[in-house]
Amino acid sequence: MKITIPQKDATNDQPLLALFDILGQNWSLRIIWSLKDGPCKFRELLYRCGTSSPTTLNKRIKELKNLHLLELSKDGYILTPLGLSLCTQLNLLKPWTKEWARKFPS
Repeated sequence: MKITIPQKDATNDQPLLALFDILGQNWSLRIIWSLKDGPCKFRELLYRCGTSSPTTLNKRIKELKNLHLLELSKDGYILTPLGLSLCTQLNLLKPWTKEWARKFPS
């Protein structure tokens, strides 16, 4: 996956929208979230992703590696510092999502 993000205009929402496109692809966010607590080998990651096929998982891993969000270490796949930073930002959404979820009857 080739992502081109314009850098000239700081008010441009293109980087945010590009990130949402990436995270919205099947299994991308699940892979990132599964790695937030530490390294994970391919089979364990496949197990954590539930119904993902090995082919799809492998494709997403390659894309996320190319985007500098994860890498392969001796212990398995790990988030890069940029990937860990993304998880920190995603964690900030938790209070909002809990408030949002209360709007729907269970």
